[in-house]
Amino acid sequence: MTTTNGTDEAMTVEQGTGGVPRTDDAGPEGESFGARDSGWQELVTAALLGAERRVLPGGSAAGLLDRAATATVRARAGMTAASPGPLPEPAPHDPRPEIPRAAAARCRTLFSGARGSSHAATSWSAPRPHAEQLLPEWLELANHLGYRPPHAQLPLVLDAARARDHRQAALAFAGPRGRWLAGLNPAWQFATKEKLAATAPGPGAAGSGEAGLSRWQQGAFADRVSVLTALRAHDPAAGRELLAGTWQSERAEERLVFVDLLRDGLGPADEPFLEAALSDRSKAVRAEAAGLLTLLPGSALSTRMTERALACLRLREADDGTGPELVVTAPTACDREMQRDGLVAKPPTGQGERSWWLRQLLEAVPPSTWQEQWGGRSAEEIVALPVTAEWAETVRLGLILAAVRHDDRGWARALLGDPARPFPGGPENAGRLLGLLPPADRAAWAAGFVASQGLGPAGAVLSRCPAPWPAALTSAFGEAARTAWRTKKHHPSTHAAVLVTAQHFVHAAGARPMIHRLAEEATAAAEVERRAEAAARAAAKNTRTRPAVPGDGLAQGWLRAFSSFAHTLEKRGQMRAELLAGAPDPHG
Repeated sequence: MTTTNGTDEAMTVEQGTGGVPRTDDAGPEGESFGARDSGWQELVTAALLGAERRVLPGGSAAGLLDRAATATVRARAGMTAASPGPLPEPAPHDPRPEIPRAAAARCRTLFSGARGSSHAATSWSAPRPHAEQLLPEWLELANHLGYRPPHAQLPLVLDAARARDHRQAALAFAGPRGRWLAGLNPAWQFATKEKLAATAPGPGAAGSGEAGLSRWQQGAFADRVSVLTALRAHDPAAGRELLAGTWQSERAEERLVFVDLLRDGLGPADEPFLEAALSDRSKAVRAEAAGLLTLLPGSALSTRMTERALACLRLREADDGTGPELVVTAPTACDREMQRDGLVAKPPTGQGERSWWLRQLLEAVPPSTWQEQWGGRSAEEIVALPVTAEWAETVRLGLILAAVRHDDRGWARALLGDPARPFPGGPENAGRLLGLLPPADRAAWAAGFVASQGLGPAGAVLSRCPAPWPAALTSAFGEAARTAWRTKKHHPSTHAAVLVTAQHFVHAAGARPMIHRLAEEATAAAEVERRAEAAARAAAKNTRTRPAVPGDGLAQGWLRAFSSFAHTLEKRGQMRAELLAGAPDPHG
């Protein structure tokens, strides 16, 4: 409880002391205040004794508190300045030219918007392009042209670099002065990993290592994450030993984050620590440790999981003599040892137990294992093998997830197959596999997929293709959009995610004529639709019935969608013009 008149900290009353103010040798700033001002001690004494035993300074309790408040302010105003520490090194010179003035204004808008948004816009009819989605293209061009940001905007650039999607490009744009500035603010420590590694505790880091050890032992959680992240990048063994020293005293949610940080620099020496973590009190920590151990070839857990998976799949000649086929024997139980190794016993709603256990086993094993086991067959040959219909979908999904977990590009290509054929794993899993391929290969496969499958299932695939899309993918999207519009089977809101992604990712110059033509068609159709609606309302008024709405507003919906698309393309064109300022456009 605090009683004040003009200040919040003039005098503190402890609970359980009958309302008697706390007294000690400390004054308003927690130092030996009485030595500097005996008046403070007089106020404290008067407050302790009370009005019955002593005349209060100021003549009343309120006057006493007024004087205490005044003394507090006076003490704070008269504090001796802290001793100055060593000055930081001057900011290094950045030889790159500053972005043009018009681009500087755009820079401020984009980086402020990216910093202030927690998610990208998803409305197909959004009137303004979202900074979060425009920023990658702007950064790519600014870095390509060799520009630097205005010095005053460096804090905005560093704030935007917090997002991992923007970090690499934003830090390149920030340049040497940005890295220098990041070193002065703990909130930007992600940009100074080398500096953090040098100050983190570890072998050969005497002196400066004490600062890192202090931050690990006493710092906030974010500081501790920064120290361990930097140390794992610099000296993985020292990072693991640092964590082991405090592991038992960490909270479950902290252990989960820390064990995930071991992914950076993961190696065989980490196995004993991770194997011990399989017995952790937290289910989430156990699962994370198991996942990391599956990424260590030759680890005891990886060997155990491989043996279990090999018992589930075997190759044999088909009874009809048509060639080899896969025979599946799914697990019949998920025992304690399997659960300790990371398998989840209870399946999701709607999935059978055996199918669920089989999928998890296949995901844990590197897909190259099957090539080694089955005579060096290629991934394409194994994917093409016939499988019992009951288990075909589960086996396919398990192999897809294994390729993603183990970052196997060859298996990703084999599992994706021909984009003109329906993908048996669904578009979400196709997108996961695409993420393993180089950008040009992603775009080529996605173009074939969109051309054959249309806009409906394309969202998860197109979102994996970085901007700007090449001409072939832009053209494939345009044809799919035209088909969706002209058939008018669905309202454009059905394709909201695809349209929002595309308007920020298509090749702007190539898409602009196509979108304008579609907008013109939609404008004419929307006018016809509005006239029909007006006629229907007039007829209903005369007959006193509810009017039917011809076309259900589809044309007007598509018009809004195409207008939003055209507006975004216009903004993207303005962005490029501001940055180029006479320089050749690298994307035409």
